[in-house]
Amino acid sequence: MSKEIHQIQEEFQFEDAKVFCEEKARLLAEVVRKAIEWAAMEQHPDAIIHHLGVSLDLHPDFYLKFMPVASSHPKSVGSSIFCINIRYREFNGERVGFFRPEIDLIRSSIETVLPVVNEWNGMGCDSVSMAVNADVHPSLIKALRDNYNGCPYGKNPNKDKDCRGVFCSCDLRKKGYELAHQPIIV
Repeated sequence: MSKEIHQIQEEFQFEDAKVFCEEKARLLAEVVRKAIEWAAMEQHPDAIIHHLGVSLDLHPDFYLKFMPVASSHPKSVGSSIFCINIRYREFNGERVGFFRPEIDLIRSSIETVLPVVNEWNGMGCDSVSMAVNADVHPSLIKALRDNYNGCPYGKNPNKDKDCRGVFCSCDLRKKGYELAHQPIIV
């Protein structure tokens, strides 16, 4: 840990509203539980799930990205990934990332649901990623694969240019996204 990060960590008040605290940790555990339940849920046969997963607000200062099946990250192929992000925070005019006590709290929150099998980013970063081995329904895996396969039209029928693969905005893909069941977080 660099001396600058250590000094900021010592001076930063962990009771500050912008810090990942125990209250947010309880919320995170519930969100993780709901996301895992969603991953095990059957999807419509024509559903499409975006390859970047789903994004859920945890708090005005933090949001969570959940990728039910990682396919390319070398530390987590086949695992489910939770990525907790700081929207923006600063201390003494400098942007700051996560501190070790926050990362430990995030890890323990996730581990109330499933063991963390890998962790990366974190210290000093504005995101921390943790992988778990969740039971993912085969229909959700299919919905992700259908997204990775790109647009079946090859060309976007709404425009004269080539389809943008996983970012195609044709009616068929829009319908697939609409058919996908999304996690319900209350």
